[in-house]
Amino acid sequence: DDFFKIPYPLPKLDMIAIPEFASGAMENWGLVTYREVALLLDKDKASIAQKQRVCQVITHELAHQWFGNLVTMKWWDDLWLNEGFACWMETYVADLLFPEWNMWKMFVTDTQLPALQLDSLKSSHPIQVPIARAEEVQQVFDAISYCKGASVVRMLYSILGHEDFQKGLQNYMNKHKYANAETFDLWDAWSNASGRNVREIMSAWTEKVGYPILTVKSENYDERNGKLCLVIEQRRFLEDGSDTNEQTIWNIPIVYRTKGKTSETVMMSERKIELAIPLSSKSDWVKLNASQNMLIRVCYTDNMMQNISKAANENEIETEDKVGLINDSFALVKAGHMKPENLLRLIFSFKHEKCSIVWQALETVLISLDNVILDDEELHELFKHSVSKLIGPSFERVGWERKKEEDYATTSLRSTIFKLIAKFNFEDETILKISLEKFYSYVKLYPNASAVLPSDIVSSVYEIVLRKGSRKEFEMMFELLGKVETNAEKIQIYLAIGSTSALEMKRQVLKWALSDVILQDFFYPIKSVSSSGKDGQNLAWDFFKENFTTFMAKLLSASSSLMNACIMCSCMYISTSDKAEDVAMFFEKNPLPNSNRKIAQIIEKIRINCELWSKVQNSQLSENAFWEGVGKDIL
Repeated sequence: DDFFKIPYPLPKLDMIAIPEFASGAMENWGLVTYREVALLLDKDKASIAQKQRVCQVITHELAHQWFGNLVTMKWWDDLWLNEGFACWMETYVADLLFPEWNMWKMFVTDTQLPALQLDSLKSSHPIQVPIARAEEVQQVFDAISYCKGASVVRMLYSILGHEDFQKGLQNYMNKHKYANAETFDLWDAWSNASGRNVREIMSAWTEKVGYPILTVKSENYDERNGKLCLVIEQRRFLEDGSDTNEQTIWNIPIVYRTKGKTSETVMMSERKIELAIPLSSKSDWVKLNASQNMLIRVCYTDNMMQNISKAANENEIETEDKVGLINDSFALVKAGHMKPENLLRLIFSFKHEKCSIVWQALETVLISLDNVILDDEELHELFKHSVSKLIGPSFERVGWERKKEEDYATTSLRSTIFKLIAKFNFEDETILKISLEKFYSYVKLYPNASAVLPSDIVSSVYEIVLRKGSRKEFEMMFELLGKVETNAEKIQIYLAIGSTSALEMKRQVLKWALSDVILQDFFYPIKSVSSSGKDGQNLAWDFFKENFTTFMAKLLSASSSLMNACIMCSCMYISTSDKAEDVAMFFEKNPLPNSNRKIAQIIEKIRINCELWSKVQNSQLSENAFWEGVGKDIL
């Protein structure tokens, strides 16, 4: 009501949780429906992640009461007007309600990163995507409509400022309420409110596929004037590193940050520009794309990268900028624009990092790399040993127990560190001993067991116990599954149950998931097997192929999003070329028209991971000397 200055028009708004519901939630006007896990929680048991999830889903659906219900898109090619804006609004409102959660900082990892990842694929699509048939609609309910849409809104908010942004939205709502609208209607409303040509600024961002990478082609420090002179070029970024002949020129608002200063916006509307940045010395750092407000990647010169990495290590740059540096660097390695060893040096420089959001970015990269190098046992052991040293100081800082009056940031950091421990430190005798003790006590004392094992680390402890435990602990997990009281607690078990090291128990999980777990959740145990290591990858994919007709029968009348989830959870961790071709050939012989876009994206990602493995093999990471040097740096 306050933001739009249009009161909610109906006499009531009910919210109802449905035990089995394919979508996360649905914004029916006056009666919003949710999965149980997206609405119901026990505030004393729920993890911080669960609380954030419920808050965001509710605020997302309530935003739809205006964006979607009061004003509705004219046709499905403007789906993003509903979903992109609601995705932005969920963060805006959650940040107002719970500022301690730092939701806008988390936006960079949770929302902007999925948009950048998907939109760097050749199989991506524009935000405004032509929809010719009704059957195509479900396929654009993806990270482009939601996450890229929200990222574009955030970008425009940073350009216009709060006052003009809000005024434009209010004008848009008043003009089009109880009617339909198109993207251009929103651009025009913001143009009238701000005096800027928003349609011109934003057209390429919504009408064209992809986004740009800014590459610093040259740098020259002018000592007399104290300025760093850069030549910057924009091109579409593709994660496979291939060149593109596309001629798209984006209007890019460039905001850079130096020590103690953030610049005004400089608009880049040409292929190349020159930028002169005041700096006191050549060794000072410059961070382009300050606060990661723009949907771009940045490739620096080696000297600039060295300077900004040092600044990150000395805690001179903001959280969002650290996260952007980590995410961009991993993408640049995949594309062949950065050496893998330089990425690892950057990652290991964060050994004393205290921010949970930065650690979430590190976790994403570390687990992705771990998955890629599984086939080389010697290299994998070196990597695992180094990561265990990296996380050591943070583990010592957060410990096992939640302290009285502990702040949100520490609880969140513990959750992330334990996810990494479950991947890289699960063989540590002390960690395993404590995990088993806590697990046995938790099962015995449930439902009054949250003091023994807080919900923020419970799934990670399950994983540790199952990785090194026996059938006894495996059976205890099923016993616990019959006791737990909420769907969120069930999902915590589903996501860990496939971590068992025994192949016969992994097979048992897959069969049980397909036959016994409810439709909306049965892909979670499959994911737990697929993500458990090389054997799990092979088992999950082979199981999907062998039981394809059963999957089809189970999902016959379900949303295609559930089939997409099953495909992803069965083969998304594959990173070998022979398996990549096997996946491609299988879906050529067994086409799924309603999932063809998702399948193309999955296959493209698998092939990119195959190429990443090749890059790693041909880098210093394949040499023992590199890991000896890294070990000394960490210690």
